[in-house]
Amino acid sequence: IRPVAIGQIGPERPVTQDLLHVDPAHRRGHESLAFLNASCNMRQDEEGGGRPGAAASREDGKRALGKVNSRDSPALTPHQIRTVSTALRYVRDHGCRRDFSLRRLAAAVGFSAFHLDRLLKAHTGESFVTHRTTARIERAKGLLVNSSLSIKEISAVVGFNTVGSFSRAFKRTCGVQPGYWRERCLCERHVRTSATHGVT
Repeated sequence: IRPVAIGQIGPERPVTQDLLHVDPAHRRGHESLAFLNASCNMRQDEEGGGRPGAAASREDGKRALGKVNSRDSPALTPHQIRTVSTALRYVRDHGCRRDFSLRRLAAAVGFSAFHLDRLLKAHTGESFVTHRTTARIERAKGLLVNSSLSIKEISAVVGFNTVGSFSRAFKRTCGVQPGYWRERCLCERHVRTSATHGVT
């Protein structure tokens, strides 16, 4: 499973920093996905044995995990690392279901809902609800740029009950309304494509 990077819009390219300003208050969500990337890399390295670059990848993964765990919380045990990384992958893969809940996630990873939410908060700095919202917004970004669905349709696809709640969550996470995000990204893509065709 290949984790999706923050700010990635579909298969094209990541959003540039000058395209969108992200409030520093939302950077902890970025660290949460960094944790997932790191834990997945470490798992792939263990399965890959002595492949070239495996040791370096393990070291990068340990540094990323250490950054997440540096908050006033005890170090993750191996079992907790597996639980958190599995939970984050599950949220990413299923978080856009409208009926997706903490109880459903807890049942999937074999934890009680109460203890799983505490574990997520302690070791990623974000609650289940925040992780679920992040997964939904990331999916919405791709649909905004790579589909012709209306914003209302996208809000339903990614699990929001109303377009209003989707727009508020999107702006809270990204700093702009979804319609503005779509317009700017499509405009930038058009300029980039035109420049490429002009050169060739």
